[in-house]
Amino acid sequence: MPVRALALPFGLGSALRHATLFHPNGKVLTGTLRRTAEGDAGLPVGSCEVTVRLSTALGLPRRVPDVAGLALRLPPTDRADGAWDMLLASAGRDVVTRCVPLPVLAFETASFSTLMPLQFEGGQWWVRARAVATPPLPTLDSIVDAVRARPLVFEFEQAEGTGAYVPLAELTLNSVDESGGDLSFDPIRRTPDSVRPGPEWLRSLRARAYLDSRRGRSDT
Repeated sequence: MPVRALALPFGLGSALRHATLFHPNGKVLTGTLRRTAEGDAGLPVGSCEVTVRLSTALGLPRRVPDVAGLALRLPPTDRADGAWDMLLASAGRDVVTRCVPLPVLAFETASFSTLMPLQFEGGQWWVRARAVATPPLPTLDSIVDAVRARPLVFEFEQAEGTGAYVPLAELTLNSVDESGGDLSFDPIRRTPDSVRPGPEWLRSLRARAYLDSRRGRSDT
């Protein structure tokens, strides 16, 4: 009951907006994820074709800082036994602020984080990412224009617990989804069996929030 009560505002907010409460505006792109981690070290992220959604949390005016979102849908690979939705948001880069969403003015300056650890083989793993050598990307439309001109590259790193970050993968976005549709990501329910977002209380809260958000916007 406490978890359901805490998640209730997500459903109410979504019903009022007729959209997800957070990150309602986004652009869907496609590209390639190439694993750069050494051997089998760390999370079971493999090289694959991916679908990505870049978004802003509240859809605020251009000159107002907003939390940026980076969501990936990874298909099953030889390293992961199921499809995987990995969601990251702009946050700090150290062990204290990597779990705190932080507003930014532009996507190219954001440091993205999973905000919560991923439990894998007895360890607590964190993922962070940032754009590499990009032009200014102050809006979602500017991202679309940039990708149409040349590939947009993000570097992903992983860290176990409070350990140092090391390379995990490189994401190259090279095309825009022109279908006009959107995607609904769920990083709690759509993960490989070997990976479990935690801690449990936060996992339960986010699972309920995503469910109520989908019900609120009548998107099940």
